[in-house]
Amino acid sequence: MKITIARTGNPWMDWGLVAFYHLLELQDRYLQGLSLAPGQLEFEVADDAWAQLQAEVYHYLRDQANALILPAVEMKVLQLPYLVESGSGFYNPRYQVVLSEQERALAKERIKQPVARPKVSLRRNYIGLTRDWDKLTGELEQAVAGFFTFCREPAGKGRGNCQLCGRQINKDLSWSMNQNKNPFFNRHHNYKVRGPANSVNVGTMCPICHFLNVVAALHYNIPYYVGDPNTHLILPQINDLTTLARVFTRTQTNLADLLAPDLFELPVEYSRATAPPALSSPHRPLLRPPPPLYPRKRGMGVCPPGRSKLGEGRGPLGNHPVQEGAECELWPVQSGGCR
Repeated sequence: MKITIARTGNPWMDWGLVAFYHLLELQDRYLQGLSLAPGQLEFEVADDAWAQLQAEVYHYLRDQANALILPAVEMKVLQLPYLVESGSGFYNPRYQVVLSEQERALAKERIKQPVARPKVSLRRNYIGLTRDWDKLTGELEQAVAGFFTFCREPAGKGRGNCQLCGRQINKDLSWSMNQNKNPFFNRHHNYKVRGPANSVNVGTMCPICHFLNVVAALHYNIPYYVGDPNTHLILPQINDLTTLARVFTRTQTNLADLLAPDLFELPVEYSRATAPPALSSPHRPLLRPPPPLYPRKRGMGVCPPGRSKLGEGRGPLGNHPVQEGAECELWPVQSGGCR
């Protein structure tokens, strides 16, 4: 059976769409076909492989959810275990440990003021709180099952429509558009932007749109920076899914690994005196300036913010490697980027 999912135009959901494409590439043994075009994702599953593929997708996303948990710097320095299972294959996002006097003394050799009860935390580019993580993981198996069921057996003449894509859905198949799955689903009256419908009402979406939002929320490779007091996500807005998939792959491989053993130490030239205020948070030892996302190569220039080597065009980020006299690959002209 062949399934086609079109580009949504929502940068968060499109990130989830290319993340799902990356997931399917890892499960190609269950597929009879897989292709990504600028405007759509298409995959074909054998009739007898749906159950196996559904199970693999769930296990992959469960692992992604567990990977959102980070150890406290004291746990990292002392190499203490921090992943403690809390049931259903998920780890405890509230786990903490009491350090002995000897352990505190050892930790002081590497960090200035170790806490007595270090506690794990969620990654800074995860969009929710711990209770949001609880709700998301608690619904994960149902979300995956609903997606595969809806792909095989669409609602047909449903009584309602998805407010994101327009697909017909029955009320019992719809999902609430909550902000723990998509940061653009905000409804608070103090914010100017209040969800897709500009309303405080809770909208509904189909299982496919819901699944794409969940996949995006569980992937931690969205680039970000911390500016007091907020964390800012750098979310690509690209009209071509094939280009977006290349960006996704580069962030998977080029961003700094926060679990690397040496990442809790700041380089000498990046001292506390010159560090931004956000580095005084408990995450300070983990926030070493990451290496360039797109490193320079021999014979290549770097597109500066707002102006490339090709003329007067303005790019959203800049600093991308571009061959002298060639178009910037990452932000091509058709996506409104560097020119």
